[in-house]
Amino acid sequence: LDLATRTQLDKQKGQTTLFDFLGEADSSSFDYYQPPDVEEYPFTQLLAFEKDLLGFYLTGHPLDKYAEKIKELGCCYIEALSRMSSNSHVRLAGIIVSIRNTVKRATQERMSILTVEDTERTIEVLVFPEAYRKCSSSLVEEEPVVIVGRLNKKDLNPKIVADNIVPLEQADAATLEKPSRPRARTQNVPTPRESATDSPFAPERPDDRSADRIGIRVDADADEQNLLQLKEVLSAFPGSASVRLLFCRDNGREVLAEIQCSFRVSLEEGLMAKLRALPYVSGLTNQPKSSP
Repeated sequence: LDLATRTQLDKQKGQTTLFDFLGEADSSSFDYYQPPDVEEYPFTQLLAFEKDLLGFYLTGHPLDKYAEKIKELGCCYIEALSRMSSNSHVRLAGIIVSIRNTVKRATQERMSILTVEDTERTIEVLVFPEAYRKCSSSLVEEEPVVIVGRLNKKDLNPKIVADNIVPLEQADAATLEKPSRPRARTQNVPTPRESATDSPFAPERPDDRSADRIGIRVDADADEQNLLQLKEVLSAFPGSASVRLLFCRDNGREVLAEIQCSFRVSLEEGLMAKLRALPYVSGLTNQPKSSP
């Protein structure tokens, strides 16, 4: 287009070139410009150009091609953290946007403060010295990673305190295993198929009216529509019992995250029957009132 515009302007000014003496037919062959035949940039590089030029991704996101893997690994999105309580265990997939290396004041050991984004939001991730020594090689800007850690809501803006960070390409169940320290509420968790005599952690009977709390084990791959359906079921039975959602994998045996709901329900058999009928609910746990 630029060549055609310049040629037209030259003609209007009466300006000619040496090639014009060869005749009109031959001149057209010199005016024709054939762009070089080059390969298209990789899609990830095109996305990087978009981000650099516009400040955001337009035609896609680097995490899009990992959607299935993110789901299989039981990772949550940053948006879901707003519904979790402080100190909840989280597993998050995202892109490292920026890295600020610093030192911990008390020990002068190296640590990093990351800004991580997913398809919609960003969050700050604190990598303290113990975690930094283990995963510093995985801290690369614009690289997709999986972050395992704890949610910190003490400040106005929530943060994640990382226990481990693994490149998303290399992430699997083994590499994402949490550090060897006590794991609350994740061992010997009964499945709905276990009877009350199979485990000391067996739930109370559903019709036990002394219970004032209920824990609902939800499959980690439950989507937004599933959660809206679950909320509709719970809202149909208002009462005094608090509700806690435990997002699990491995048929309810490993808890990935916990959410304390703001509404309360009545522990009726009708509610229990509806909850058991939901395919993404893997178990129910009623907890009796504590003694004064």
